Parts: sequence; structure tokens; C-alpha cells
Amino acid sequence: MNNLFCENKIFMGVFLLDKIRIKEEFNMLKKEKYVNECFKRKGNSKLITFKYLLPFKIPINEFENIDFINEENTFMIFNHLEDNVLENDNIKRDRKTYVEITSIIKHNQFKKLKSNSTSRESKKSNSLTKIFNKQFNCLNNLIKIISVKYQYHNIYQLSLGDILSIPYYIIYTIDGNIKEMSIFMIDMPGKIEEDQYSSIKKSDLLNIKKNYNIFNNHPSNIYVLAMRKGERSFYKSDYNLAIVQIQTALEVFITNFLERYYKLDENLSDEEIKKKLGCGYANVVNDHLLKTIDNLDLDNSNEIKNCVKKYMKDYYGMRNKIVHTGATYKKEDAIEFKEIVADIIRLITFSMKNKSDSDFSKEFNIYNIINKKIDINEIKDKYK
Repeated sequence: MNNLFCENKIFMGVFLLDKIRIKEEFNMLKKEKYVNECFKRKGNSKLITFKYLLPFKIPINEFENIDFINEENTFMIFNHLEDNVLENDNIKRDRKTYVEITSIIKHNQFKKLKSNSTSRESKKSNSLTKIFNKQFNCLNNLIKIISVKYQYHNIYQLSLGDILSIPYYIIYTIDGNIKEMSIFMIDMPGKIEEDQYSSIKKSDLLNIKKNYNIFNNHPSNIYVLAMRKGERSFYKSDYNLAIVQIQTALEVFITNFLERYYKLDENLSDEEIKKKLGCGYANVVNDHLLKTIDNLDLDNSNEIKNCVKKYMKDYYGMRNKIVHTGATYKKEDAIEFKEIVADIIRLITFSMKNKSDSDFSKEFNIYNIINKKIDINEIKDKYK
């Protein structure tokens, strides 16, 4: 998680939070909270507290102090929210928690974080990001332990996109003297935020109404929806889940591609097709997909096969490592995975459009159209 930045001007110009209000906002600034023996022993070090809203209620009593000083140098307290479904009723539905997470920062760290610091803004941002990430990781560890040990099902390990509010932070002395305060903008999920503020065109809406049944029963819906889920997880910085969901999208695409080929061009029965493709995904790709590409005599067949082979060699195992060994992947890994899966689908779809001499290719080209904005030559060049 390295895509975070803070902007003091936004905070001071828009929110205009003064120190009096801040003292009310942060429970850590109440004397009984921050005057802690563990903190007192840190001399002239400063404290930094981030506060933000979680999408669920942490099952810890309100204002209970969670002290990880010995291991993580981190201190947490929680403030719960409950909203009524209807005014004056007794049904409580919406339960969430504000978390305040505090770390100790040394004096030389504080100098880099001061608003009048001579450090470059990027260095300041990186320093804040490291602190935030360490705290966020500690929070996720706590959530993991509670979920595993005590079987709570309303909580789950968080990605950045799960945070419901803009985090903000304060830096202060052991005796509560505020030195710095600002918001901490999470530079994501841009695409999701853009979509939140946009609308489809009226002509598109009319098209949906006119072709509702066709669109609703479109054969490509299953794999495209899986891809959309993966893309959403990616934009929310949940990179492991993105890889798993995008892998699912590719498996559905390949399986459907082969099923329809065997059905329409090879005239196999459903039972025969099921038997053929019941050999495991790796074998489906190596023994069926690559051979089918040759049988169809597609344009760019070499590029398609090279792309598929690279995927099998370098990326196929990622999903299994996540599921079976608990591997964790970074943003860069998810980008590469998403890109090569998209390349496979685009190369096949583009090449099929020039293949119209079989029942299968005719059906495929009705339901699968490549976006004209895609530079297919650029994709082909990568796999020559």
C-alpha cells in the first residue's frame, strides 16, 4: 500500500478544524488516554494518531485500550456508532466503529512531517504512508486474530477501499500539545469514485430498455461480471482478491469457449464435452485450448499461444498460492496478472472476428466484440 498522500491545504482550507474541535474529536487527546506509562518512557518523542471509520463494529468495548507497544509500538481505541432504521424505533441496524490508532514517532521523524519542513512533499508523504501502513497492518492482524480465535463473522481483514471516511491525523506531544493536524487522502479508488459521480447517457438507457432480455441473458455475462468484480477489488486495493476473481473470469471464458467449439464445430454431446473438459484447468488449457487455437487456424495464433504459455508459466500459479499457501501479492503483481488475462481474451476475440466459416465462430462473434479503442497491434507485439 504505497499510493497514499496527504494535503494540508485541503484540510486547512476545507475543514478548518481548530485545536479545540480536534481535542473533542480525538479520544486519544483526553488525558486518561494519552498519559500512558508506555508513552511517558519515550522522552521527547511525539505521538501520531490516525482516525477513520470502519465498515463494521469491532467487537471490543468502547474506549477499551488496545496496547501493542511491546511488539508493534501501536495503541488503539474504538468508538462505536449505531443508527436507527427508523426514527424512534428500537431496531439497531447500522453498526460501525471509529478507530484511533496511535504510534510513537522519534524527533527526527517528526521534523520530516512538520508542515514547514524542508523535506520534499514526496518524502513527507512517504513517511506518513509508512506509518499509516504499519498501523493498518496491525489493525488487520487484530481483526484476523479475533475472527479466527473467537469466530466473529461480521468482521474481515480490510483493504484500503473498505475505509468509509477520509482518515485524518494529529501529531502531538506526550502532554497533549498539538503540533500538526491534517487529513490523509487515500489515493484510491479513482475509477470507483469517478463512476460514483457519472451517469450513463440517455441513449444508452434507451438501448438497455429496448434490449433488456438480450442483455440480461447475454452468454458473456458470467465471465465479464467476474472480471468486473476483479477490477473492483483491484481499485479497492484488495490485490489478492482481484487476482482470484480475474482468474475465475479467465477460467469461465476459456471453458465456455471450448464448450461451444466442441458443441457447434465438433458436434459432441454434452456428456462427451463434460468428460473432455473434466481433466483439470491446467490440462484444459494445455491439451484443449492450445490445440483448438490451431484447429481454428486463427490469425495471430502464434501470438495467442505465446501469451497463453507465458500466462501458464509465470501467472497461473498465483491464484493457487493465494488460496493454498496464503501468499500475498502487491499492486504491481495484480497489474501484471490483470494485463495478461486481458491480453489472452482480447487476442482470441480479435482473431475470431476474421474467422466466420464455422457455426462456432459465427456465434462467438455475435456475442464477443473487442473495443475499438484497444491497440491490438501493441498487444500482438508483446508476444511475437
